[in-house]
Order: sequence, then C-alpha cells, then structure tokens
Amino acid sequence: MFALNWQEFVLAFIPLFVAMDVAGTIPFYISITSPIAPSAKRRVIVQSLITAAALGTAFLLAGNPILHFLGITLEDFKIGGGIVLLVLAVLDLIQVELTKRDIEKTMGVVPLGTPLIVGPAVLTSLLIQDGLHGRAITALAFGANLVIVLVVFLGAGRLTRVLGESGTKAISKITALLLAAYAVMLIRSGIEQLMR
Repeated sequence: MFALNWQEFVLAFIPLFVAMDVAGTIPFYISITSPIAPSAKRRVIVQSLITAAALGTAFLLAGNPILHFLGITLEDFKIGGGIVLLVLAVLDLIQVELTKRDIEKTMGVVPLGTPLIVGPAVLTSLLIQDGLHGRAITALAFGANLVIVLVVFLGAGRLTRVLGESGTKAISKITALLLAAYAVMLIRSGIEQLMR
C-alpha cells in the first residue's frame, strides 16, 4: 500500500506550483474569457485542465525514455529547461500588457491548457521531481496543482474584484521573480552535476 510522505510531497509540490504560475495565468484567462457566457467559461476550464493533465501525465510517463533515446541527460535538460524558464520569466517581468486574442473554440487547449498551465516550466519540473521524489509523489503533486488551477479559474472573477487589476499584476510579477530564481537554480544545479 502506498503511504504518502508529506515532506516529499511538499518538496515536489512547491516547484510545480511556482512553475505553473497560476497567478500569472489569471489576467490572461480573464482577458480572453470576459466576452463569453459563464457556461462557455466552464467548458473552457474543463478543456484546459484535460489538456494540461494529459500533456503533463504523458511527459511524466514518457519524457525520460525519450530523453534517454536522444542521449540527453537530466543535467542537460536542467540546463536547457532552466534557460528557457529564465527567458520566459524575464519576458513576463518586462511585459507591460497582456494582449487580447480572438476567442476560439480551442482556447482551452491553446493557449490555456498549453503553454500557460503546462508549458516548458512544468514539463521540466515534472521530470526533475520524478527523479528526486518518484513518480507517484510527483503525479500527486501535479494533480494537487491542477486542482488549485481549477479553484482559481472558477473564482477568478471574484479574485480580480478583490485584488484589482494592479494587485493581480503585482502577484504575477512576484511569481515571475520566483520562477526566474528557480530557473537560475536549475542551471546552477545542472552545471554543478556535469562538473562532478
């Protein structure tokens, strides 16, 4: 029987939470769903979560074999993923305003499901947490983060009214800073392990 190690769970949960950047996704979610009816918003939420869960689970199960086949080590992936995350974090930090996109039937898949909920940051984190804490713990931490995304999306309207536009943007920038720090840690860790 599987016994949950809470410390391992928390250690896997936090990097995935930071990488998923729910606070940074809220303004974009609100901007593209504001013109549509509440029932359509619920369909978009379901579509985005199914996409994110399927992509994340597939990468968690098949990511390491694919990397092994291509001759890519976890250290290579840490450095490469860290550089991509750092670029994304910097772009998010210097981005002045989120641009509205045309409403499409597939907006739950792209851009919400991927790359906003599950993008390079989350895929990199899934592989790393799998190596550090095991597949079961990582899958649970990933699932818990998807539940948080669901709750936040469902309450996005109320949250925006409470925080205001400035508050939402401020939280997004703080999360981007944390993501940048996490990216630097990945790069440093990968280089240190390669040098050993």
